[in-house]
Amino acid sequence: MLSKEQQDIFYKKLGDNIKATRGDKFVQDELANRTGLSRISIVNIEQGKQKVQLHTLVEIAALLKVQLSEIIPPLDDLKVIDSKVEKIIQKEVEQFQDVENVGSILRDFLKLSQSK
Repeated sequence: MLSKEQQDIFYKKLGDNIKATRGDKFVQDELANRTGLSRISIVNIEQGKQKVQLHTLVEIAALLKVQLSEIIPPLDDLKVIDSKVEKIIQKEVEQFQDVENVGSILRDFLKLSQSK
């Protein structure tokens, strides 16, 4: 079972994938009209703020002419740690590599966060 944080990440990545795939093919209004959703719903889905029903997701994939698997993020990608935070921590690890204790603590933290 996915945690609340993992669900949030899943829907954010799903929305990012839909937006990226939509690209120049459709504006949000057109995708909304073709799916029977409002433009605000498309905006919210793309921002990961609104869950999307499976039949609507299948319809979106068909309209965008992609396989459903191209817009659904793999569960392995659902890290609880935010990617921006991860980059900051990675930078700190690199800066503290000479300080063995701090570097090893941060490396262990990164490994732990990536395994979730």
